[in-house]
Amino acid sequence: MNLWEKKKLLVIATLVIILAGLSIWQSKPGKLEGGVIQNGESLAESKTKGLTVYVSGEVKNPGMYEMPAGSRAQEAIEKAGGMTLNANVNKVNLAKKCKDGMQINVPALSVKQAKTRVGSNQGRSSAGNVSSSETGQDNLTTVNLNSADIGELENLPGVGQSTAQKIIEYRQQHRFNKIEDIMNVKGIGKAKFLKMKDYLEV
Repeated sequence: MNLWEKKKLLVIATLVIILAGLSIWQSKPGKLEGGVIQNGESLAESKTKGLTVYVSGEVKNPGMYEMPAGSRAQEAIEKAGGMTLNANVNKVNLAKKCKDGMQINVPALSVKQAKTRVGSNQGRSSAGNVSSSETGQDNLTTVNLNSADIGELENLPGVGQSTAQKIIEYRQQHRFNKIEDIMNVKGIGKAKFLKMKDYLEV
């Protein structure tokens, strides 16, 4: 093999080594790719990380709640026990997307709006021959166990005319000192009490 052929082989070998090196270098993951491969778990966690919102106003259990990323206001309100019967539903954007640290406030009906709704429900009841126990829960705020009349008591969830009469008979002999005392009335157990407790006062 002469000198020219040796030089030719040396140049070819050098080119092969350079090309192989370039190929290996390009195949290495970049910063972003490396982050996905090496820290894929942490990146996935950041995408699904929860957020904290404060739900206030006319909800049953106001307070701070942990929500999954991408949650809507409606889900946060449901987590807070749902709206009270005095809530102004039309003033709340239930589709609003939650952000970490945001406040979701459910405003109350104005006195005028509340009276209008009560009047509307009463008109519906007389026109459609619907009992107060079927419509009363739409306008019920709270009922005082020591002073409510039979009609107001019938508006409570799960209370009909017979049970309302038993409540009145009970308070004629025993004053209600706390709302839990209503479970002393025959026919009202813990399950029924839990349904009506948010509407009771003494």
